[in-house]
Amino acid sequence: MKRKPKKAAGKGKATSKKRAAVKRTAKKAPARKAAKRMAKRPAKPGRKAPVKKQPKPVMARVLTAKANMLVTYDPNHKGTAEAEIKEAFGRIGERYELMDTPVEGLFKLKTQDARRVAKKLSDLSRREHQVLSTTHKYIPIDLWCKSDLPAMQKAVKALVPNIGQNERWKMGLNKRHWDKMHLTELIIKLTDVIDRPKVDLEKPEKIVQVEIIGEESGIALLRPDEFLDVVQAKL
Repeated sequence: MKRKPKKAAGKGKATSKKRAAVKRTAKKAPARKAAKRMAKRPAKPGRKAPVKKQPKPVMARVLTAKANMLVTYDPNHKGTAEAEIKEAFGRIGERYELMDTPVEGLFKLKTQDARRVAKKLSDLSRREHQVLSTTHKYIPIDLWCKSDLPAMQKAVKALVPNIGQNERWKMGLNKRHWDKMHLTELIIKLTDVIDRPKVDLEKPEKIVQVEIIGEESGIALLRPDEFLDVVQAKL
């Protein structure tokens, strides 16, 4: 009678250990899946939601490199005018930087958007007449040039493409500390470069504004609602 071969020593124990390990792994697998599902679910009230990384703050827009607005004011009350500008800009939520000019009664301002500022100040002035009393006009400036005729003509001509062929226009001009040419003659010379036929001094759609301040000039092309005349706004 043949004898059955003996099992190798320790083989039965190793096999049983492997089976136990497989069972433990099988038991843990559903638990892992459940944990993943719980992680995807929204946090219940009372539980602390996972902390999310906050987006980087957007930097505030910087002021323009050059002055882009002129402000006229009562030259006898410069300090009051400065305080008035500070209060008004605070009311409309705009930033600015103020600079003196060689002309009494005239400030330069750096703003983020001069046209937006003028419109906001116009609305504020209509609602509350007492807010602006020492400052008189807020005029956006598009570009600066030297106060000689060729340079001013070139600057004006650069703005002409923004005047439609059928749009009504006029020129506004103020000269301070500059006497090289009579006002009427200067207007004729500057308007010579504007090849748009519809001049309208009463109800223009566009205004070519020239502000001469000694050796430099500010030029702008504005709609009637893009600058502020405080007196007119209160009417």
